[in-house]
Amino acid sequence: YTTAWLDLHPEPGTLRANLRGKWRNALNQAEADPAVLRAGCRSRDADLFIAGYLADRRAQKYSGPSGGLVRALTECFAKDVVLIQAVDHGDVIAASLFLRHGTSATYYLSWTTGLWREKNAAHLILWDALGRLRGAGVRWLDLGGMDARAPGLARFKLGLGADAVTYSGTWF
Repeated sequence: YTTAWLDLHPEPGTLRANLRGKWRNALNQAEADPAVLRAGCRSRDADLFIAGYLADRRAQKYSGPSGGLVRALTECFAKDVVLIQAVDHGDVIAASLFLRHGTSATYYLSWTTGLWREKNAAHLILWDALGRLRGAGVRWLDLGGMDARAPGLARFKLGLGADAVTYSGTWF
């Protein structure tokens, strides 16, 4: 299993300087025409996130956790859930869910609509999340697994300046 770990110890200016060029350019583009970002995870926010995620999963035909599991995690993690939503004219057009655990956090799920994918909303949300998590005392962000079948997703994660970390396998 290979994941991408990002060290959040550096100052924001250094974190930004460590972004790969294409990632930084996409962030600059997103900041030029930004969506309104909203953070918080009330029950209604979680429900909207899960509905958007399930719709995106069906449309993009990728596998992922069930809506029930996502709901259970948001309830179990409660105050340690960071949900950031991009809103356009009252509609949630992209969102990312992070789970905090101690001084680390995991980038658990994310989705975006087609137009806002083109406008790099995911870059804007993730950059905002880095600042929020860092400000809350999080020092390490696990960006999640990387798979050779999804090279674009791996480039997105590594574009933040993260390190690829491969864990030893487990055998029973």
